Amino acid sequence: FVPLRVATRCGVRPVIARREAADAFDDLAGAAHGVLLIAPELDGVLPRLAERLTRKNPITICLTGDSISEGYDVSGFHRVPPYQPAFGQLVAQALDPNAHLHNLAAAGWTAADAVWDTPRIAARAPDLVIIAFGMNDASYADAGEFAGNVSSVMRRVRDAVPGVEFMLVSSMLPTPECHWVVPERFAEYRAALAAMTGEGVDLADVTGLWTAI
Repeated sequence: FVPLRVATRCGVRPVIARREAADAFDDLAGAAHGVLLIAPELDGVLPRLAERLTRKNPITICLTGDSISEGYDVSGFHRVPPYQPAFGQLVAQALDPNAHLHNLAAAGWTAADAVWDTPRIAARAPDLVIIAFGMNDASYADAGEFAGNVSSVMRRVRDAVPGVEFMLVSSMLPTPECHWVVPERFAEYRAALAAMTGEGVDLADVTGLWTAI
């Protein structure tokens, strides 16, 4: 299911909307022909990860993010059919069914929180770190501050785990009810993350996909 949120007087409550999810997935099927989500050329962008997969060496993945990454609003989180897991588990399984995934994401977090969580990330000695923020950041942080926090996460983890590689995930877009965020920031965040890519750092452009659908 597509993660959807609505505001209430008491805060934010999760909603699973079957019809809207079905419509979104119909749109996604058409848009996917021209939009790259997660299909990196691992041997060119994430060469160390590609080599480990080729050699069938075990891989360790850490995911840091917000409630979307933690799994809020997916059907598996709410224990309802079709019991879809959060995206981190899907990515890990797609790379290697035996991958060790440490989902360290927490609801309400921003990239600033991840900066201070880097010792916990590094302690797992990951081969790949997935960094997925933006939804909460967009309530206060401009693109420069957001990019600075993401860069700090990568730098601190690299200092502790030489050779680690990164997958940056640009955020899905908010629903109109998310009045506390600045919508224009999502494209700016996506551009800032794209500017960080290169050998050892790839981008999963979810913002581009969401815009297309």
